[in-house]
Amino acid sequence: MKIANYQAFALSTAIYRELPGGDSPSYPAMGLAGETGEVCEKLADGTLGEELAKELGDVLWYIANLSKDMGESLSCLAEAEDFSSLQAALPGSGATSDAALRLAGKAGKVCEITKKLIRDDGNRLTDRRRVAILSALSETLVAFCRLIDSLGLDLDAVAEANADKLRSRQRRGQIKGDGDNR
Repeated sequence: MKIANYQAFALSTAIYRELPGGDSPSYPAMGLAGETGEVCEKLADGTLGEELAKELGDVLWYIANLSKDMGESLSCLAEAEDFSSLQAALPGSGATSDAALRLAGKAGKVCEITKKLIRDDGNRLTDRRRVAILSALSETLVAFCRLIDSLGLDLDAVAEANADKLRSRQRRGQIKGDGDNR
């Protein structure tokens, strides 16, 4: 799947931008941390396969949206045009638990920078914070790809499954709400 196609679709399902403050990186940064936490919980519980891939797809959705919110395409952030070439360029290294911890740490770094944007910059996105968030998000994407690889999953398949899930929710008017089974 082309990264630009995935990002365009992910953006079309991002209803948070219509809300007050929807132009702030706060929502996607918190979502990234929350979904990364869910991935770590599933791994700790021994959950693998399709259920874990769904959570990983949600992490990818937040990465795609936050990169756009920071004025950068996901393709540029990834330095690749499609998911298969991105995954090939960033092979996994080490145990899955190490890769999951690295992803959680990098997602936390995105939130830490966003927190400072709120606290120190009055929730105004400065060029300095934008660059810092993009740098941390790039590191998060690398950690994400390494986790996908360590699990033996195909990044392209994770992106496609996430897009399919979101298309189904759009058709049924279920973008808002909680849980995977809506």
